This record gives sequence, structure tokens and C-alpha cells, in this order.
Amino acid sequence: MTTVFGFEINRWALAREQTREALIRSARAEQPVYYSDLAVQINAIRLDLGTEKDRAALGRLLGEISKETDEEGKGMLSAMAISKDGSMPTYGFFNLAKELGYEVGDKTEFWIGQYNKVIASWRT
Repeated sequence: MTTVFGFEINRWALAREQTREALIRSARAEQPVYYSDLAVQINAIRLDLGTEKDRAALGRLLGEISKETDEEGKGMLSAMAISKDGSMPTYGFFNLAKELGYEVGDKTEFWIGQYNKVIASWRT
């Protein structure tokens, strides 16, 4: 049986879709979502963000989704997910941005640019 982070592949795929839908709702509402609030919206798999493994799993979900939406020209959808501590995405978001070829420079400025692009892309 194929797994991702210990989750069955079909459950992972459903979790990915639930995560994407939650982020799109957040973008349409023009409101960011805390990682912890996002995790409870994913019921295909159980994520305990108190564990490093599950934080990494959420990061992987967000990364997969952001790569896809960036390729679609809609920006990095995970810009909608933020930490309660810093009120912006964590280092994984910026590392992925660099992998995608972005010059990050000022992190706040880069994030706000992606955040606004995502909102504009998903506005109905």
C-alpha cells in the first residue's frame, strides 16, 4: 500500500482537495486562515500540529497545492495560511517560493504580493 507521511494515498488525495478548497474559501473571503484552523478543516486525515511529523505533512500539502496554483498563474495559494505567532506564513512558504524561482527579498513584501495575487485570482 502506497502512503504519504504514513497516510494512505487515497486519504492523502482527499486531504489535499479539502485543503485546497479551504484555502480557496479563505481567498474568496479575503481572510487568512491560521494553520491550526486549517488543520481542523481537513477530515480525510487527522493532523496533530503538536507533532513535527504532522506539521511537516501539512507543509507538504500546502507545498503541493501552491506549486499547482502557481503553475496555473494564480499565485501560491498557501499564502492564505498563516501562523498565529507571526501572522504570516512560516519558512516553508518562503523556501518553496525560492524553489519556484522567486526572489523573496523582503519576506513581508513578498508574502503580501502573493496574498493579493491569490485573492484576485479566486475572486468570484
